Amino acid sequence: MRCLTLHEMGHPTFDIDNQCLVPHTLVRYDEHDDKLQNTPITVIVHPLLEVYGTDKAKDYDKWRVWSPAEVWLDSR
Repeated sequence: MRCLTLHEMGHPTFDIDNQCLVPHTLVRYDEHDDKLQNTPITVIVHPLLEVYGTDKAKDYDKWRVWSPAEVWLDSR
């Protein structure tokens, strides 16, 4: 398992198609979706959790998202 914070992620910008990121509910993405694409992420409220391998103890060279990073974007 690997826990990634804003620093480890390299200060990414927001992309709705990125499976590793979800906007925090208070961001109100639906109201600002056209303006928030590629906006710098201000805070990661919950870190990204990645897991390696399968439930059958195979493929430890492949990762998958266990819990996406919940991010805050400045939507002013």
